[in-house]
Amino acid sequence: MQSIFVLNGSDPPSSLTFWGRSKDAFHVTVEQPGLKAVKRVSLYCHLPDRSFVDFFQKLAAFETPWTGEVVWGPLELGMNLTATCDGFGTVTLKIELKEEHANSWSMAGSMRLDFGHLPRYAEHADRFMNARGTE
Repeated sequence: MQSIFVLNGSDPPSSLTFWGRSKDAFHVTVEQPGLKAVKRVSLYCHLPDRSFVDFFQKLAAFETPWTGEVVWGPLELGMNLTATCDGFGTVTLKIELKEEHANSWSMAGSMRLDFGHLPRYAEHADRFMNARGTE
């Protein structure tokens, strides 16, 4: 059974869904008002401590709002996630997707997440990446 991992944002309502996990990739769907983008994303990362799960675990480790950016992106650069947090605990997740070929395209958007949900997102990311039944 395939696993999915969904982040639901607010203001405006939006979602980021990770699905179709295989050994070396997954699919991602970004939905925001007036926009839907789907892409296959390679999991190859050039730094061992910069994995997809590490990104969410690093966010979950913050006990208070932080300053600066926490960034994740695979080696092939088809997707980039950048998380920031304000002093009120509102987390902004910037999502960038791009496809470079004859019909290239790119999109950038952001969604707001609740600081208190970050540990749950880290658990869900770990479950998604380590689910049985991946190709």
